[in-house]
Amino acid sequence: MGKPVNITLSVRASALYNANPQPADQTALDTYCSLEDNNNGAIPPGKTLNDFTSQVYKDQLVTWLINNSGTDNYQVKILSVVNSSDPPFFNPSTISAPQGGAASVNGTCNVNSGSDTYTINFKVTLPGSKGGTKNYSLDPKLGGNP
Repeated sequence: MGKPVNITLSVRASALYNANPQPADQTALDTYCSLEDNNNGAIPPGKTLNDFTSQVYKDQLVTWLINNSGTDNYQVKILSVVNSSDPPFFNPSTISAPQGGAASVNGTCNVNSGSDTYTINFKVTLPGSKGGTKNYSLDPKLGGNP
């Protein structure tokens, strides 16, 4: 029997925002971001953040959350979670946050087996008069279960 799964993206926002080169490469994303879930999700040894796999369950809610793990005033928001497989691994296949982004978004798992890569699109914003916004993407994986 399945359960709802929460997947959390933690971002050291100021470090990622100021990383060189920009746009950030996979090394910067691996250094300044982390993923975890409430269902023993993991990155296989020697792999990158894009190899993080969360086990999810058919007809159960999946919630993606984002937080700034740094000690600064940078803001982080999810823009969308996108799955382009056929049939889609979760419903809806593109989960868009409200305009401007959100701290969390939800979808429901549609499959009970297999694995798939999806994309988390997010942004880091430096508020204030010198502020700006930079967009980033990660491509982790989901594993389907009954």
